[in-house]
Amino acid sequence: MALAWARRNAEARSAAGDTPITLHSGDVTAPDVLSDLDGRVDLVLCNPPYVPDATEVPPEVADHQDLAGRPRFATARRT
Repeated sequence: MALAWARRNAEARSAAGDTPITLHSGDVTAPDVLSDLDGRVDLVLCNPPYVPDATEVPPEVADHQDLAGRPRFATARRT
């Protein structure tokens, strides 16, 4: 949902005369994602899971594919 809003806002800003931008979505831990964009990117944003390990979270959060069975900061540390 956040990417959809970012694209909507980028299109609106471009229509208002700002510099057009292109947004890409991908798994930053995949080996080729960032290298495929090498030399064509001005900014990389990342929103990895950041829930501390000792925090109790609801099952829909704890069972998220990026959190299940490993430290909650694993993605952040890899990026």
